[in-house]
Amino acid sequence: MKLKIFKNLVFLAFGLILSSNVFSQQLRPVVKDAMGIRLDETFSGKIICSQNETEPKFSENLPEGFNLTLINYSNFPNKSNTLSSNMFFSKTFGDGRSSFTMPPNGVVYINVVIVNGKKRIYLLGDVN
Repeated sequence: MKLKIFKNLVFLAFGLILSSNVFSQQLRPVVKDAMGIRLDETFSGKIICSQNETEPKFSENLPEGFNLTLINYSNFPNKSNTLSSNMFFSKTFGDGRSSFTMPPNGVVYINVVIVNGKKRIYLLGDVN
């Protein structure tokens, strides 16, 4: 079978994509100290490192499509601030919670979506 390479995509002769490294070349900005940060749309797509409880602060008005990676580089659990009108959801707590806790050295991927008219903050990764 003949392979053709076009700008980081590898195709078989009949056009099936075998692999792609298009996304691997994009670097995401890293915020190394979350102290005093209140999350808003400007932090979407970033990686934020934190070692302090309730840092960064989640705001109630994160837009749909907001996403980020949060890293707890501390040797202690890191609890989020408590939200009053929005909820955090994960496979560990599908009924929703107003806050969540990351274990020491945990990583959480965060995505904001609107489901049935209600904003939900979905968490994937190390959450309790």
